[in-house]
Amino acid sequence: GLNVFFIVFSIIVIGVIIYHMKKIKDSEKLMQFSVGLLLGGTLGNLLDRIMLSHVVDFIDFRFWPVFNIADSAVTVSVILLIILLWKK
Repeated sequence: GLNVFFIVFSIIVIGVIIYHMKKIKDSEKLMQFSVGLLLGGTLGNLLDRIMLSHVVDFIDFRFWPVFNIADSAVTVSVILLIILLWKK
């Protein structure tokens, strides 16, 4: 029931990411990578929500919970960003 909320939220997050990408220095490769993961994960989930009205979990190793790449990218990027921003 929160699909519209998550679509709007994702669009706002994508706008904020694109705005702030211009401020990242060329020498900050890990920061660029982290922001790229966040942008890619957000775009992937947004496309699923727009096209399917839900996010698809599609990787199943049978010995690990089913997950999707977009959620993994968002999670890894947020962890990296916390570490990188903590060091600044």
